[in-house]
Amino acid sequence: MQLARMTPGENGFGIAHFEADAGPAEEKQTDIPNLMFATAPSSDHKKLKRPAAAMKRPAAAPKAAPSPELTASSSEQEAVATEPPSAEAVGELPKQGYTVMYYKASGAYAIRETKLGKRQLFQITSKRKTQAQLLKIINAAKEKLKAGENVAAVRNWARNEASN
Repeated sequence: MQLARMTPGENGFGIAHFEADAGPAEEKQTDIPNLMFATAPSSDHKKLKRPAAAMKRPAAAPKAAPSPELTASSSEQEAVATEPPSAEAVGELPKQGYTVMYYKASGAYAIRETKLGKRQLFQITSKRKTQAQLLKIINAAKEKLKAGENVAAVRNWARNEASN
């Protein structure tokens, strides 16, 4: 048995350096991977062991100012439906409001709840009507919802108006 100094080899396996008393030193490739005999981590090794950086959420794109005719007033956005609270409710229910949304890609208008569920109630679109006409229909539907009418009835009314 002979002792040898080990160094990493170029092809991924270690090279044993045998010292000779007389003559040149002998080098032989081993079947030991380079990772097995690394004693001190090099700067490259530290980079491999560092945990992956957490992915960050991209910054939001700046919002373009909406056109004045499509912007709902703040009083419309804070509208309240007139539904009486149920007898089982403990305390006061939060007030329900509605917001009009415009989808630029499809040209559709929608009504969403703003306080309780924040869910979309319905949307309308039409190739026969202009954006101004659709906006007028959706605002009328919003007023009907604020007055306490049934969502299904208002949705059917708005879709019929948009298709005529």
